[in-house]
Amino acid sequence: MKALQTRMAPEDISEIIIRAAGVIAQVQSDLGRGVTEAGPAVWVEPEDEAQVAEVMRLCDEHGWCVLPVGAGTQLDAGHPVPRPEVWLSLGRLNRIVDYAPGDLVVSVQPGLPLAALQAHLAEQRQMLPIDPPVGAEATVGGVTATAASGPRRALYGTLRDMTIALRTVWAGGRVVKTGAKVVKNVAGYDMTKLFVGSFGTLAVLTEVTFKLRPLPLHRETVFLSGDVAQVQELRRRVVGSHLIPSRLEVIGGAFEPPLVSGSGAWTLAVDCDENPSASAAQTRQLLAWAGEMGMAAEVVQGDAADEVWEAYRRQLLTGEVCVRFQAKPSAMAGIAERLQQYAEARAWTSRVSAGAVSGVGRWSVAGGDVPAYAEAVRFCRGLAAEEGGACVVERAPLAVRSAVDPFGPAPAAQTLMQQVKRTIDPNGIMSPGRFVGGI
Repeated sequence: MKALQTRMAPEDISEIIIRAAGVIAQVQSDLGRGVTEAGPAVWVEPEDEAQVAEVMRLCDEHGWCVLPVGAGTQLDAGHPVPRPEVWLSLGRLNRIVDYAPGDLVVSVQPGLPLAALQAHLAEQRQMLPIDPPVGAEATVGGVTATAASGPRRALYGTLRDMTIALRTVWAGGRVVKTGAKVVKNVAGYDMTKLFVGSFGTLAVLTEVTFKLRPLPLHRETVFLSGDVAQVQELRRRVVGSHLIPSRLEVIGGAFEPPLVSGSGAWTLAVDCDENPSASAAQTRQLLAWAGEMGMAAEVVQGDAADEVWEAYRRQLLTGEVCVRFQAKPSAMAGIAERLQQYAEARAWTSRVSAGAVSGVGRWSVAGGDVPAYAEAVRFCRGLAAEEGGACVVERAPLAVRSAVDPFGPAPAAQTLMQQVKRTIDPNGIMSPGRFVGGI
């Protein structure tokens, strides 16, 4: 592969890019940002898709490894990348390209902060219904490249479900469009989903089109506290009922009230995005069950409910390491309890949140060292495997992701994934080694 050729000096790379592409390019002496060992590399800031394509053509021609970057909030995920020569910043591609409120469809560039997009959509009483636990400055491109999602997937699905079209630039500078800017689009292979969650290892995203949802008419969350057995029983009742939770999370550990009511307590957080009367009916049923079972309950509505879920996001981010695990939804509370016990035995600060419908959870910890964290990842991976699931490192320092495979055992489709990589990026210049199985 060209990417394995003798490395060119960053100053020479920068000069070639500036001269040939007319792009802002500068040598920075200590680029690392958690994705690689810090060292000199070229920081490039294209202003449009044409400049991205020209930079990609040059990189492929010369065999320079490329790492696409947004706000950098997702760089502490995935395998370390062996010293990319070119860091392709997409921060200047930050516009809303097209927005059709009547069609519930929006097209945006990857450098736009997710929070800015949500604020713009809210003016039309619409939203992109994702709530990933990422930094406030996270960009659309970053969350799309990592397929980030949060508790709202219980009702609305994942970002992969909401992404209906892309514009991408492949190695060599070829611009490829996938999908279509209409919600009903079923012709041919769905190439769009191939790039969502590919960690920048296939192509550079230059435009993303999402299908949207109306903002809820009313917001209401009920926090029901008790022991794990009570939470499991209540979860069983909710799942088997007519209730429609937009979030259904088993929460424990060092979260602040009302997320967790006290030391050793567990909470089932049941969120509702229905109208006021439907929300009230759901809350009445939950409170009736809580009364029967001897569980404490707290109801939070409107902006206050949004503030609690924002606090949830911030608190999950305080851990030094965060792993994402998935298993059968019925097993999630039990896994969460064992993870919390594991952390308490080591006097770690631990927060665990387990999707009681989605079967996806997160364990955020602080207080350990690299070998201890690596062992904790293996422990979580073992628990998930017992229930037919898996565990990946969602966020961790470079040393931890060097000590334990962030993705775990290679999937059965590994050979197929490698073939796709070779087809789209034959010279292996796109974020080499960062994805599952070292792709």
